[in-house]
Amino acid sequence: MVHHIKPLKFSALLATLLLFSCLTAQDAAKTYDESFSNPGDVGITQSRGPLTILPATDGKIRVVTEMSVEGKNGTDAAAFLIKLQTEVKEMGGRLLVETGLRNVRSWNQNNNSMKIVFQDGTKFSGIRNFELSTTVYLPETQRLKIETRFERVDVDPTVKIGNLELVLNNSKYRGGSISGSLKLSVRFGELEIGDIGGNLTGTMHNVRTEFGNVGDVRLDTRFCRQRMGTVKTLELTSHNDHLEVKSVLGEVEIDDRFGTYTIGSTGNGRISTHNGTFEIESGGEYKVMGRFGNFDFDRIDVLELRDNHNSDYDVKELGSVSGDGRFTNVVADHLGQSADLNLENGKLRVDEVAPGFRGISVEGRFFEVDINFRKPTNYRVFANLRFGDLRVPDNLVTVKKIKDHSDLEVELKTSNASNNSAMIKVKGQNAKLFID
Repeated sequence: MVHHIKPLKFSALLATLLLFSCLTAQDAAKTYDESFSNPGDVGITQSRGPLTILPATDGKIRVVTEMSVEGKNGTDAAAFLIKLQTEVKEMGGRLLVETGLRNVRSWNQNNNSMKIVFQDGTKFSGIRNFELSTTVYLPETQRLKIETRFERVDVDPTVKIGNLELVLNNSKYRGGSISGSLKLSVRFGELEIGDIGGNLTGTMHNVRTEFGNVGDVRLDTRFCRQRMGTVKTLELTSHNDHLEVKSVLGEVEIDDRFGTYTIGSTGNGRISTHNGTFEIESGGEYKVMGRFGNFDFDRIDVLELRDNHNSDYDVKELGSVSGDGRFTNVVADHLGQSADLNLENGKLRVDEVAPGFRGISVEGRFFEVDINFRKPTNYRVFANLRFGDLRVPDNLVTVKKIKDHSDLEVELKTSNASNNSAMIKVKGQNAKLFID
C-alpha cells in the first residue's frame, strides 16, 4: 500500500499573502491541485462543499480543492485552514480521495458564525464564510464510489463511468448515463441520472429521482418520488412512494404500503399492497394480494386475486380473473375468457362479454354479478340464490326452476345453447345476478 498526502503548492506570492493574513487580516485561503494515474477504480469522499466531476483530457485523475475561511483574526483563519486537507491514498489498485473537513467532534452554527471542535480537542469559534469546493477531472473509470453529506454533486454528462455507487445524505446528485450498474444508499436528496446500462439496486429514503432506461431494478424505498424510463425487470419494497415507469420488459414484483404507481406495459406481475394505488397499462399474468388497494389496468391477460380485502379493480380489457375477495369489486369493460370468484360483500360487473368466453362462476354472499352481452352469444345459466335477486333476458329458456320461500334454484339457457356452451354459475346468500 502506498499512502500519499500531497503537499500544497503555493507560489511565493501566495505564501507571502497567507503569512500577511495571519498577522493582519481575517481571511485565509489555499488550493490543493495534484494529478494521479488512473487505476479505473476511484472512491471520493467529499466533506463540506460541492463536488464537480469533469472529463480528463490527459488520462490522469486531477483533484483540485479550493478552500477559504474568515476567522476572528488572521491567525485563527490560517490555523483552521490547516485542518482542511485533501488526502489521496492508493490502496490495492484503488484510488481513494478524501477532501475537506474531517475528524470533527461537533459543529454548531448560528447564522453565519460557526463553532467547531475537532476530535483532538482543537476548538475554533467565530468562524465565518467557510467555503470549500472540489473539482475532479476523471478519465474513463470502471468503478466510481461517491460519499457526501449535505452537498451537491455535479457530474459532466461526457464523463464515462462504468459502475457507480452513491452513499449520500441530504445531497443532490446530477449526472449523465453510466454503462454499468448503480448501487444506492441515499437519504433525503435528489438524483438525476441518464440511462443505466446495468442493474439498479440499494435503498432510498425521502429521495426524488429521475432515471433514464435501466436494467434490472431491485430497490427498498420509503417516501420517495421516482421516475424511470424502460426497465428490464422491477422488484420493489416500497412505503409511501410515488413511482412512474415508462414500461417493464419483464416481471414486476412490488411489496407496497400507501404507494402510488403509474406503469406502462409489463410482463407478469406479483403485487402485495396495503392502501396502494396502481395504474398499469398492460400485463400478462398478475397475482395480487390487496388490502384497501385500487387498481386500474388498460389490459391484463390473467388476474389472480388472493386474500383481497376492500380493494377495487377496474380493467378495460380483461382476459380472465379468479380468486377471492372481501369488500372487493371487479369491473371490466370487456371480458374475453372467464371469471371464477369467491366474493363476500363485493361485485363483479362486465360491460361486454366476448362471444367465445369460457364461463363465469361466482360464489359467496352479499355480492352482485352484473353481466352484459353486446353481441349474440350462446350460454347457459345456473343460479342458486338464498335471499337473492335474479334478472335475466326474457328470451332465455327455463330448463329447471325450484323456488322454496327465500331459496331459488334455476337453470336457463339461450335458445341455441348446447351442453357444451359456456356456463354462468352464481351461488350464494344475499346475492344478485343481472344479465342484460
